[in-house]
Amino acid sequence: MEDVDHWLSSKTGVLGTRSLKLIHNILDRSVRNAMRRDVVKRNVVELCEVPAGRVGRPSKALTLDQAEAVLKAAETAARRMRAYIVISLLTGARTEELRDLGRNHVVAYDLTRNSWQAVTDAGWEHDQFAIYVWRSLRKSGDTKTVKSRRSPRIPVHCVTARKALLDERAKGESVGTFSESRVLGTRNETAVTAEKVRRDLRIALKAPKASTRRNGHRGSSGTASSRCSQLMTSRSSTSHGWSATRTPS
Repeated sequence: MEDVDHWLSSKTGVLGTRSLKLIHNILDRSVRNAMRRDVVKRNVVELCEVPAGRVGRPSKALTLDQAEAVLKAAETAARRMRAYIVISLLTGARTEELRDLGRNHVVAYDLTRNSWQAVTDAGWEHDQFAIYVWRSLRKSGDTKTVKSRRSPRIPVHCVTARKALLDERAKGESVGTFSESRVLGTRNETAVTAEKVRRDLRIALKAPKASTRRNGHRGSSGTASSRCSQLMTSRSSTSHGWSATRTPS
C-alpha cells in the first residue's frame, strides 16, 4: 500500500488529477484480474486515495467582459467580419467550419411546412434559425464525419448580423465582394482564407498580431451566448445536441 501511495505521489508533478485517477483505475483493475487468477491475495490499490495532480493550463476562453467587448467591437467592423465574429462567438463554430459554411446550410423553421428549410427558400421572416455545421476546411483534406456534424440554433444577434450582410449586398454596397454559395465566401466563389480571417479580425478588434486568438471564440461561446440571452430577447438557443442525420428540434 505504501509503495502504491508513493508511486502515485511521484506522478503528481507531471500528471493532472484526472490522469492520476485513470492510472489508479488501471492499476486497480489489473490487481483485481490478478486476484481472480490467485496471483495476489489482496487488492491494496482500492485502499489508496488518489492525490491531487498538477494544475492545468489557464483557460484560453474569453472572460465575460472580454466577450462583451468583442461583440461591441464587431458592431463597427465590416459586415462580413461582423457576421463571422458574432456567429463564431455565439455558436462555438470553429474557424475552418465557418469559412466553408454554405448559404443553403443556414436554415429557418417554417411553421407552415412544419420543417426546417434553407433561408434561401424560406426567407428570414421566422422565429427560429440554425446552421448546419457539416463541413470543415482542414489541412489534411478530411471533412467532418457523420458523428462530428451538428446543427446548432443561432440566437437573434447572429440573425441580425447575417441580415446586415445581406442588406449591404442588396443595396449595392461593395458589389462583387460576396459569394453566391457561401455565407462568408469571396466574390470568386472560394472560401475566405485563414490568413485573411486573422488579418480582418485584428483590424476589427484593433488587436496586435500576437494577441489575436481566433480559436478562443469557440471556448467562449457558452459564456457569450449566456450573456447575450440576458441582454437581448431571443427565442433561439445555442444547444449543440442535434445529430447530423436529423434537423434541429
